[in-house]
Amino acid sequence: MVMVNMAVLAGIAGMVYTAYLNAANPKDGTGFELDAIAAVFIGGAAVTGGIGTVVGSMIGGLVMGVLNLGLANMSVDSNVIQVIKGLVLLAAVAFDVLSKMQGKPSIIGMIQRGLTKGGGNVATEPTPVRAATAAPKTGVQDVSASTRDDIDPGVITKNDRQ
Repeated sequence: MVMVNMAVLAGIAGMVYTAYLNAANPKDGTGFELDAIAAVFIGGAAVTGGIGTVVGSMIGGLVMGVLNLGLANMSVDSNVIQVIKGLVLLAAVAFDVLSKMQGKPSIIGMIQRGLTKGGGNVATEPTPVRAATAAPKTGVQDVSASTRDDIDPGVITKNDRQ
C-alpha cells in the first residue's frame, strides 16, 4: 500500500509539474532527490530513522522551496545553487546529530510542541509514566482546580467532602 500510495502521489506531482511548465521533458525532475532528502532532514527527521512527522517534512519542503526560488530570483548559477543546497543539507544533518548527542529535540520538534494545544514548554512537560506504575483509573475526576461555575450540578468536589 505504501508503494501504491507513493506511485499515485508521484503521478499527481508529475501532472501538476507538467501543468505548471506547460511542457514536458524526460529530464524534468532530475536532481529533485536532493531537495526531497534535504526537506525531510530540515523537517526534523533523524539520520538514524524512526523520528519525523509529515508536518515537519512539509515545513522542510517550504524552506527548500523558498531557498530554491530565492536563489533563482537572485540569478545565482545553478551549480552554486546545488552547492548551497548541499551545505544546507549538511548543516541540517550535523545539527540533528549534535542535538541528539546532547539529548535535545530538533528545532522543528520544538516548534511543533510550541504550536500544540497546551503550549508545550519542554522543561514543564510531564515525564511519561509506565503503564505498570500508573495509578489505576477510578472514573472519579479531580475537579478541585475548576471554579464552581465550571462544575456540573451533582458533582462532588474535594471541598464538598469536608
